[in-house]
Amino acid sequence: MSEEALNEFEALQSIYDGEVFLLNPTTYEIDVSNDVSKDTKLRVDVGEDPISPYPLSPPSLTISAPWMARDKKKIAEEKLREVYNGDECVLECVELLKELAEQTVQLEEVVQRREQEMASKEESEVQKRWQRDLEIFQGESMVVKKSKFIAHCAIVNSVDEVNYFKSRILESKKYEEATHNILAYRFPEHEVRDDDGETGAGDKLLNFLQSANITNVAVIVTRWYGKIPLGPQRFRCIVQAASTALQKAGLASVSSKGMPKP
Repeated sequence: MSEEALNEFEALQSIYDGEVFLLNPTTYEIDVSNDVSKDTKLRVDVGEDPISPYPLSPPSLTISAPWMARDKKKIAEEKLREVYNGDECVLECVELLKELAEQTVQLEEVVQRREQEMASKEESEVQKRWQRDLEIFQGESMVVKKSKFIAHCAIVNSVDEVNYFKSRILESKKYEEATHNILAYRFPEHEVRDDDGETGAGDKLLNFLQSANITNVAVIVTRWYGKIPLGPQRFRCIVQAASTALQKAGLASVSSKGMPKP
């Protein structure tokens, strides 16, 4: 390291106390991290050229910033190299890197906010479309030995619409706090059921849809337990409740199919 380079290194140690680290006789690293641009370092290699040592020739400058995209880092390094004009330049490079890092972080935050706003807007548009297009049909309520059953169904074309349908039902505290919300839905190549704690109920509900050969439909049967066990009869109640909702949706032909035996 030339005398000029050594003097500059010592000056940097004084200015950035505790943030300048000598890695080898010709290379050191400066930590320029702050609250905005965390984990950002500048590695300086002044080289060992005895004929044209730094600052007669430019130093090698490398940015270490895991958070910074590769293309942004490359552009920043090019800007730092432009600082060199034949004299000591590391201090100026450090200050420039701080500015560039803060600008990059701020720009990325702006881009991220815009992406979030766009995603939120798109999600809102989807929700509005579902609210407009997704009609929910409610079946007739049934009470058997103090247990109450009621079903809702909707014609759906995607799992997202199923989830939206479910959220619409459960946004009511009355249904959210029910004992069980049994779900089944079918698409031509995909079908799912959820017992929600009522063991075997999801299978019975899905079997009913399969027997009736219904697809692109989601059904939720809600049960409020009346503290009197129904045994296997509860499955027939669940399917009967689902049948009334499907009839409301214009699928009246399913009413006599797929009923479990009492």
